[in-house]
Amino acid sequence: MIAVVVPCYNEEEVIDALAVEFEKARQDLSFDVIFVDDGSTDTTGEKLERLSERFGWVKTVTHTANKGIAQSLKDGFSYALEGDYDYIGQMDSDLTHPPTFLQTMRDALGDCDMVVASRYVGAGGMRNVPGWRVALSRAGNLGFRVLLRIGTRDATSGFRLARREVYESLDLEADSFGIQLEITVKTERLGFKIVEVPFVLANRETGRSKFRLRYLFGYVPLMLRLMTARNA
Repeated sequence: MIAVVVPCYNEEEVIDALAVEFEKARQDLSFDVIFVDDGSTDTTGEKLERLSERFGWVKTVTHTANKGIAQSLKDGFSYALEGDYDYIGQMDSDLTHPPTFLQTMRDALGDCDMVVASRYVGAGGMRNVPGWRVALSRAGNLGFRVLLRIGTRDATSGFRLARREVYESLDLEADSFGIQLEITVKTERLGFKIVEVPFVLANRETGRSKFRLRYLFGYVPLMLRLMTARNA
C-alpha cells in the first residue's frame, strides 16, 4: 500500500480540484493521501475535514500554527510510518505535481529504493517557470552534486516515492525547504538506490507560490552540516 504526504498551507483555491485529480489517479493505482494542514488561516482545514469524512483514502494531520514545509513533511512521514504502508511518497498541493504520474513512479521503483520525478534527466524540464528560478535551480543542483558528491541530478525535487525502509532509516534535521536536499543526500549515503524519471514541472496556475528568495539562505547551514558529516 502507498501513502502520499501532501503539505498544505492556505490552499483553499486548489484543494477541491486536487481531490478530483487524486480520484482519477486512484482508478489505476491504490494509495492513501496524508494531507498535512500547516496552520492554514483560510478554509483549507475545513475542506480537508470534509474530504476525510467523504473519502476513506484521505488522512489528515493538523498543525495549529504554521511550522513550515520541513516539519510538515516530517510529521507526514511519521504518520505514514505508523501505518502499514509499503511505500511512502510526497508531492506538492498546488497542482504542479499530477497524481497520475504516481503510476509512472511506482512502475519505476523496480529494484531501486527511491524514485525522483526529475527535471534534469532525459525529457524532463520546466514550463512557464520564470527564467531566474530555472537558472537558480540548475546552478544549485549542479553545485550540490559537486560539493556533496551525490549522483542525483534533481536533488531538490519535492515529488518522489520510496520504500518505507528509506524513511525508517532517515534522521531528518532540516527545518527549511532544504529538507528535499537532505533526503536525497542521506538516502544516497545510506546506500539506498535512487532512480530519476523525467518530469516536466509547470508553473502553478492557481493560487500563490509559497517560494521566497529568503528561503535559499536555509540551504547554507544545511550544506555545511552535510559537508562536515561527509568529511567526518
